[in-house]
Amino acid sequence: MDSSTSDMELLHQIKSGDGVAFERLFERYHHMMLLTAKNMLDSEDAAKDAVQEVFMYIWQKRKSISIRNSFRNYLVHAVRFRCLEVIRAHTRSKKREKWYHENMHILFSDDLSLEEKEFRTYLLNAVEKIPPASREAFKMSIWGNKSVEEIASKTGTARSTVYNNITRAIKTLRDQLKNVH
Repeated sequence: MDSSTSDMELLHQIKSGDGVAFERLFERYHHMMLLTAKNMLDSEDAAKDAVQEVFMYIWQKRKSISIRNSFRNYLVHAVRFRCLEVIRAHTRSKKREKWYHENMHILFSDDLSLEEKEFRTYLLNAVEKIPPASREAFKMSIWGNKSVEEIASKTGTARSTVYNNITRAIKTLRDQLKNVH
C-alpha cells in the first residue's frame, strides 16, 4: 500500500477488515495522537493507553464508523475526548478517596459514639463482602494511602485493572451501605 493512499481510502479498506490498512493508519497518526494525549495527561502511560483505546474503538466499530470530513480531525477529537474521560474519572476517584480518608478514623478510633461504632461494624462487614482482588486494591488505596500506580507495581497488575478493582470495591460498599443511616 503506498503512502499516497488517502485517509478515506484507508477507512474504506478498514471497514472491509483490512488489517494492513489499519496498521498504515496507525503508523500515520499514532505519534500525533500520542503528543496530543501527553499534553493533556500527566502520565505517558495514561497517554499511551488513551491512544490505544481510540484505535481499539476504531477497529471494533470499523463497520459502522462514519466520518464525513477529515479523519485526522476525527482522531484528534477522539483522543481529546478520551483524555477528558480519563481526567474526569481521575477527579471523581480523587474526591472519593479524599472522603474515605477523611472518614476512615471511624475504623481505628476507640473514642466513638454508639452510632459511629455501629457504622464501623457495618463498614467492616461490607468490606469483607468485596471480591478479594478488589478488596485488596481498595485497602491499599484507601487504608494504605497508595496510588493506583503504586498498587499496580506492587501487585504486578495493570493500572486499569487496579482502577477497576477499586471502583468495583467502592460500588460494592455503596450498595452495601446505602440503607445505613
